[in-house]
Amino acid sequence: MAHATLASHLHPHSLLFAPPHAHVKDSHSLVGCGVRCGPAPGPQGTTFGALKQQPCSGGTRHGRAPGAALVEGGSVFLEDLEFDVVVVGAGVIGLTVANRILEETTFSVAVVDAKQPCAGATGAGQGYVWMNHRTPASTTWGLAHRGKLLWEQLVADLAESGSDPLTAIGWQNTGSLLVAPSAEEVRGLEAHVEQMAAAGVDAEFLTAADLRTVEPSLKVGHEGGAAFVRGDSQIDAALAVALVRKRNSAYRAQGRYVELFESPVERLYRSPVDGSIEVVQTSRHKLHCREAVVLAAGAWSSKLLAQAAEEWSLPLIPSVKPRKGHLLVLEGLPQLTLNHGLMEFEYTANYAKVQRALHSQPEDASVVTGPAAISDNSFQVAMTASMDACGRLLLGSSREFSGFSTAHHFDAIEGILNRASKFLPALMEVSVQDILEKETIRTGLRPYVLGGVPLIGPVPEVEGLMLATGHEGSGLCMALGTAEILVATLLGKEAPLDIKAYLPAGRLCHSKACA
Repeated sequence: MAHATLASHLHPHSLLFAPPHAHVKDSHSLVGCGVRCGPAPGPQGTTFGALKQQPCSGGTRHGRAPGAALVEGGSVFLEDLEFDVVVVGAGVIGLTVANRILEETTFSVAVVDAKQPCAGATGAGQGYVWMNHRTPASTTWGLAHRGKLLWEQLVADLAESGSDPLTAIGWQNTGSLLVAPSAEEVRGLEAHVEQMAAAGVDAEFLTAADLRTVEPSLKVGHEGGAAFVRGDSQIDAALAVALVRKRNSAYRAQGRYVELFESPVERLYRSPVDGSIEVVQTSRHKLHCREAVVLAAGAWSSKLLAQAAEEWSLPLIPSVKPRKGHLLVLEGLPQLTLNHGLMEFEYTANYAKVQRALHSQPEDASVVTGPAAISDNSFQVAMTASMDACGRLLLGSSREFSGFSTAHHFDAIEGILNRASKFLPALMEVSVQDILEKETIRTGLRPYVLGGVPLIGPVPEVEGLMLATGHEGSGLCMALGTAEILVATLLGKEAPLDIKAYLPAGRLCHSKACA
């Protein structure tokens, strides 16, 4: 892997280096279908091993469809393609990483996914680009703040170019309300507002009387209140992903960008010479990579790396677990409108509670042994609610550890509706059966990581292999910031924030117990 050539691939306009010719071997444009989001299962039957000779083919042989594997005499011949960087995962993290690489370098990039773009956690998300529910002293504050700033810069650029940000990415600067119904929680909210204001956030505490004016549909009781952050916004994940893909596709004409969907990863190969990452094998291709492979496959990143690490006899298993969430999408409710994005203060309390239960070792421990077991049917529910750009009501949210299943959980759906009805009484007219029969239910697997800090950067002992996962429910907010610091690390540049806490080194497991 020729990492010594990195400088020669930096983009000439931003980094003042002359661009060489970008190389792609037998590449073609494989376009995914649309931007409609839905749940998707992870890769099945994945296996890993040392690099071995396999029957392969180059180009498109015998008139088969581009990217299809050729079968001759019972043997599968995989198509050989060559890129500078292979990104595994076509959610918002993987696609924005690809975009950053394309814009800052002259590298060729392939994005590969077992399903379609926006098919996992990205497509099931509520779209909050928020700071209100975060703690200023937390490790991830800087990354969330940076990600939010980059989205706001993108919105400004869209507006300046004559595009409507609402139409382009569903951008709504609604502000956020973190709400609480009890006097005890309100005291916590007031302290939270003070912390936010001290960190430079335009935050304000609103009483129950204030809320009756600014959000009439919301009921918090006479003791309740809310933390209000004017600068928080929301985004439509499907539209945002479509925009990023469109920008990436502009590099197809240069032979620098390829999308390979419905192509689950089956093997990762290291070089027998220096142990660097060399090949990503999918069900249809052998993708040779000259510079790097980025695992940005959300909850499946841990599964992919764990199986490879076992074959390589290396302690490289990320402590990432799939954490399923449900989001209810309700239409035709003229009696209920919202002016802001809402979240129950208990949402953050539930998160902290599970963190404490699972956090068996400190975040900076050199070796993480893995989280304690949690019952497959355990889940937590707290109210989140917002209106999307189409006027649909988005209701959440649930959290549960149930493996890689994306099946609907009736108790979680009922719990979401019942909890939301306590704050939005108009929902008492809606039944669970109505939702099951008439409405859309999105489920996705958030990539939960022990300690709550995403894994971003190089994997130790395997040169060229990088991780970008573990964002749980903050992938949309943190996507652009993640891409920025990962690509800075790849290019040996200084990142705009301290990245030490995000690096995988020292945070990987020896055992599959944490995968």
